[in-house]
Amino acid sequence: MIAAFALFAFIGGAITTPRTASAEKFRVIFNWIPYALHTGFYVAKEKGYFKAAGFDVTLDRGYGSSDTAKKIGAGVADLGLSDFPAVIRGRATAGLQIKALGMLLDRSVNVIFTRSDKGIRKPKDLEGRTIGAPKVSALRSTFPAWAKINGIDTSKVKWVNMPPSALTSGVVSGKVDSIATFATVGPKFIPKAAKTGVNIIGLMFSDYGLDLYSVAMIAHLETIANKPKSLRKLVEASWRGISYAVENPVDGIADLIKNRGALNANTERKVWRTIVNHMLTPYQRMHGLGQIEEAKAKLTRDITLDAFNIKKNIPIGELYTNSFLPKLFPSRTTW
Repeated sequence: MIAAFALFAFIGGAITTPRTASAEKFRVIFNWIPYALHTGFYVAKEKGYFKAAGFDVTLDRGYGSSDTAKKIGAGVADLGLSDFPAVIRGRATAGLQIKALGMLLDRSVNVIFTRSDKGIRKPKDLEGRTIGAPKVSALRSTFPAWAKINGIDTSKVKWVNMPPSALTSGVVSGKVDSIATFATVGPKFIPKAAKTGVNIIGLMFSDYGLDLYSVAMIAHLETIANKPKSLRKLVEASWRGISYAVENPVDGIADLIKNRGALNANTERKVWRTIVNHMLTPYQRMHGLGQIEEAKAKLTRDITLDAFNIKKNIPIGELYTNSFLPKLFPSRTTW
C-alpha cells in the first residue's frame, strides 16, 4: 500500500505540475543489446513514468560497458548503463567525466561455468584446466585477484581466446573445460544443455570471496551539475520502473517483450529472476534499491586499479553518488 501510494503521488504530482508544451528529450544508452536487465526502463516507458515526469525518452542499445562509458563521457547521451569497473577505468585512464548514480547489479555476476563431469567443484580445481573467454575480458582482468583469494596458481590455468558468441557452445561441447562469463547467461543455455544430457554448474566469484559491483547507472558530470532537477526525475522514473518489475515480473517482462519482440518471455523471466537475485541484496533491502555502499565501492575501485595496473588513484567520492536515488523498497512476495 505504501509503495502504491508513493507511485500514485509520483505520477499524480508529475501530471499536475505545469509543463512546457513539448516534453524534455533524454537519451539512454544501455550496456548491451536490450534483454531482461533493461526491463525496468521499458516498464517506465510503457507504464507512462517517463511521460508523467515530462520526458520523451529514447532507449538505445549499447556495445559494451566501456563503449557506453565513453559515449556518456563524450556527451552523446544523458544516462547510461555501464559496468562500474569500466567507469573506474574510464575516469583513471581516459579522464572521462562520468559518475555512477545507482547500482543495478549490487552483487557480482562474474562466474565460471563448467560441465559437472569435468570434476571442477571449487576454484582450486581450475588448475590444469582451460578457461574460455574473450581476449579482452573484465573477468580475465579480475581473475588474478579471485585466484589469490582462493589459492589458485594462475600459471597452471590456460586461457583460450574465444568470442562471446562461442563461449556457451564451447563449454557444452567440451572444447574447453570452463568459460568465464556472467550469471545472466546461465538461464539462456543451461536448460538447453540439460536436454542434451549435459549438466552445467557455476562457480560464482561472489560465492568465493570476490564480490564486486557490476552494472551501474551513469551520467556525465556536466549533466549532473547543469540538469540536476531533470536528471533526478529521470533517475526516479527509471528506478520506479525497475521496482515495479521486481514486484510484477510477468507484467514487467511483457513490457520488455512488447518492445523487443524477438526475445523469449519465458527465458527472459528466468534471466530477470537471476538479475533480481543480484540486485536486491541484503544491503539494498535495508538501504533502498540502487544504493551504493562506500566500502564496496572502494573494494571495487582498488581491485580494478590493481587488475589493470593503473597507478592513478581516484577519490571514491568522484566515482558515485546516491543523491539522485529515490528511496524504494520493493517486495518479492509475488514471486
